[in-house]
Amino acid sequence: MRSQKNIHMIATNRAVAMIAVAEALAHGIGVVFQRIRDRRGVRPLIGMDDCALKDMGISRADVDRELSKPILWR
Repeated sequence: MRSQKNIHMIATNRAVAMIAVAEALAHGIGVVFQRIRDRRGVRPLIGMDDCALKDMGISRADVDRELSKPILWR
């Protein structure tokens, strides 16, 4: 038979584990949304000509490379 102390310890460990999982999920969701926002920032560069991109110090290849990366790229 489990003692009251053991039951309390098991419940506490489960609660801590559930909090850790929730924090990890929240972080993962935040990362995905940040990547989506970053990608939106690159999209306007598609319509720029090569001269305008060069003035900003980037090339068409840089834009294409950024857009070809998966959303969860690190």
